[in-house]
Amino acid sequence: MKYIAYYIELDPVMPAREYLYGICQIHPVETLEETDTGIVAFLPDEEEQEGFVQALNDFEFPGAKLTYTIKEFEPTNWNLLWEENFEPIAVGDDLRIRATFHEPDPSFKEELIIDPKMSFGTGHHQTTWLMLTLMKKEAWKDVKVLDMGCGTGILGVYAAKHGAKVEGIDVEAWAAENARENAEKNGVEMKVYLGGEEKIQGEFEVILANINRNVLLEQIPVYSRHLKSGGLLFLSGFYSMDLDMLKAKAEGVGFEFNAMETKEDWVAARFTLKKS
Repeated sequence: MKYIAYYIELDPVMPAREYLYGICQIHPVETLEETDTGIVAFLPDEEEQEGFVQALNDFEFPGAKLTYTIKEFEPTNWNLLWEENFEPIAVGDDLRIRATFHEPDPSFKEELIIDPKMSFGTGHHQTTWLMLTLMKKEAWKDVKVLDMGCGTGILGVYAAKHGAKVEGIDVEAWAAENARENAEKNGVEMKVYLGGEEKIQGEFEVILANINRNVLLEQIPVYSRHLKSGGLLFLSGFYSMDLDMLKAKAEGVGFEFNAMETKEDWVAARFTLKKS
């Protein structure tokens, strides 16, 4: 299958990129690559492109200008593309994230092996790095965890390596499969389900959700119904300017804001569901 790559540039990039993410979610965009000037969106060539092109042509955001170019992309080159550009990344001085084709580095206390393929979550994006930074402060042994929108499974894999019982959910079939593969590569168990919020079953002690602002605003009430009293909610995928909006939504369904980490205007936030 061939892919069509849309190289989209925004001037200025923020906050218009967050709005553009929302547009991509309602079209058959299979993966996104963030760039300094915007994003690259990949759509299967067999999918209808007209609606997405029209959305780009009609794009309006106050003070922002959008331009784009299109390139046909051979999927056989996908792995080569990200291998050429994917370098190991450190989260603090004790955690290193690498792919299978990188050599281990014994100077780090811990390594996660993540082969992203077409899924989001290698640690390179600010939000994944921020979530891991917050997670490193917690104890995970025997904790029941949901990794919502798990992508590569990187967050769930980290929790599982530290003793958590993890389930993951993603709406994309290739992401769910990728998460299962990465769990196996790291020698941990992680049940991964294909679907959305309708796949959440039972109660968890921790929910991890690194998605985007609009999905989080929609799903926060669902998370509150599936967290045990006193449970933790970790959120990311949004900008600093969106934090107050998300805090208000979370507090409206019983959460208390505890802590946050920021990096380059991105945020990861920790909430506790108040004990009833």
